[in-house]
Amino acid sequence: MPKEKSVLATAPQQETSNPNGDIPPTTLGIEETLDLQTQETLEPIDAMVEDVFGGADLGGEAPDGFPEGFAVEEGWLWVNTPENGWVKVCTQLVARALTRDFSGESWGVLLELQDPDGQTKRCTLPREKIAKRPTGFLGTLTSMGLRLGPDRHAKSNLQSFLDSVNPQARARTVDRIGWHGEVFVLPDHAIYPEDTPEEEVLYQGLSSEAKFQRKGSLHGWQESVGKFCRGNSRLMFGVSTALAAPLLDKAGYENGGFHFHGGSSIGKTSVLHAAGSVCGGGGVKGFLKSWRSTDNGFESIAKHHCDCLMALDEIGEASKTVVSKVSYMLADGQGKTRRAPSGGVQATQRWRVLFLSTGEMTIVSKIGHGKVQAGQLVRIVDIPADAGVGLGMFEEIHGHQNGAAFSQALQEAAGRNYGVALPAFVGELVKRDPAELREEVRKLAAEFVSQYCPEGANGQVIRVCERFGLVAAAGRLATELGIVPWEENEAELAAAKCFDEWLGQLEDSSVPHEVEAGLAQIRKYLEQHGDSRFGKIGETTTRTISGRAGFREKNDDGSYDYFILPEMFTKVICKGFDHKPLCEAMADRGWLERSQDGKNSKLRHLPGLGTKRVYHIKGVFLQDPGPPREGQALQAA
Repeated sequence: MPKEKSVLATAPQQETSNPNGDIPPTTLGIEETLDLQTQETLEPIDAMVEDVFGGADLGGEAPDGFPEGFAVEEGWLWVNTPENGWVKVCTQLVARALTRDFSGESWGVLLELQDPDGQTKRCTLPREKIAKRPTGFLGTLTSMGLRLGPDRHAKSNLQSFLDSVNPQARARTVDRIGWHGEVFVLPDHAIYPEDTPEEEVLYQGLSSEAKFQRKGSLHGWQESVGKFCRGNSRLMFGVSTALAAPLLDKAGYENGGFHFHGGSSIGKTSVLHAAGSVCGGGGVKGFLKSWRSTDNGFESIAKHHCDCLMALDEIGEASKTVVSKVSYMLADGQGKTRRAPSGGVQATQRWRVLFLSTGEMTIVSKIGHGKVQAGQLVRIVDIPADAGVGLGMFEEIHGHQNGAAFSQALQEAAGRNYGVALPAFVGELVKRDPAELREEVRKLAAEFVSQYCPEGANGQVIRVCERFGLVAAAGRLATELGIVPWEENEAELAAAKCFDEWLGQLEDSSVPHEVEAGLAQIRKYLEQHGDSRFGKIGETTTRTISGRAGFREKNDDGSYDYFILPEMFTKVICKGFDHKPLCEAMADRGWLERSQDGKNSKLRHLPGLGTKRVYHIKGVFLQDPGPPREGQALQAA
């Protein structure tokens, strides 16, 4: 307990003595005698208090903003009560600043405490929580290591302290990570453009949503994960994607993602571990998140990965409904509009992310042809995971016995050093002039598009190429800044190879993907129902046809031309697509025969129906995959 300034009423009195036997007792007055006795008695007690409390007096000067009657001494917060004097409230707790958000609302207190291991911890406690009495904040503080004192009024005394504390310092709070002006906020610290910021910016969110822990060193990461990426286009592209995420805002690019698809056991998850180690790690899965969640859950996850990478493993674990909603939502950058408990609407959650995903199926196959919106396939790019050299996802295994051994070594390396590259990279970005940084990144990305995007490519292909260009620019910038141990153009070549792999999946880079998907749907319908739902022109026998779509006529080469009734063509066969651009594409390729006046449909006499307007699809449609596209990305290099 703290030293009292009053005389101890129970102090024992020492007997006065006459060592010479003939000298009379002291002739001091009674009050002087008591003062002397008290002083002599208190000396050993004062020495003991000095040992325990270091000579401090809790009645002295309190820390900034402390309420009257409270003090901190030797690891405890004390309160001076009328009944019992100084009593313990809880283990050491100090208020460092009052906090509020950038709109001047959501006030709170920045608290600092020590856990039982002696580790100093900080947390921002909203005033709203404090106002809810101990149930609103006690769980938060005790989970961080705070212990209450033995007094039965400890909770209420702690409540009084938090209600009244009023430090002079100020700080800002945010509820998502990422860029806030020129400051980049991570769960445990912020990165500022200057050494001494005017005000701290503090993250006040759910740190469990993303593992932004740090371990090891940048040099250790470079010598292991960084070097393992060399010679491996997918790994280098994944790491560059993680580094590109903080550039979305600064360079003005839209959200998006890349999905690596391919067979099992070829190392797909390895690219997620390598890329995730840029941002953080720890635990069994490191920085990875699972596709197995709800679309509402993904809103919170995305918000707490803002301006950073999201690494989503195994798309097969999610339903096609979740994949469809989540992929569009992540790329769109905002969540649902929800009603607030008190009326009105809640603030919509927003984010900027680049994400990597893996799975055995493509996004198109998972969601289904005809159900994928054009915007989804522009913002979420399917890339074959197999690098095509017999080593699964890899091209270079750096002396390991096989791809599996290299994959294991890579994951172990990502578990030893993680969470150090991102802060180092952002630490360099905040030193740059924002306008100059934007210009540099956009210039590098534009050079990539100019060199690798096919001539005559449609707008969707160009947009995808721009995102690959952003990734290439991030890798190039990180190389120049010494964050990654690569050569100057390695990240660019890795991005070009991955872009070329994506481009190779398209039938024609000049045609928008939704048109290709619509044509694939028409082709599939004719292949499945060409015999059962189409009557044969010139056929002598009659048969009952359920759900007739039209007629077909045999050509000399054995193929069939199809004459499809308008209602069936537009409402059934082309369901989910606008039939007009499909007809335009088919006519351009010689698959659809138009009328003499240029209309997509023409008049034709049909058995039993007379003259009707039909869509005439020529037999070559089912045989011709379309004209070859104009070269490939790497051929353009």
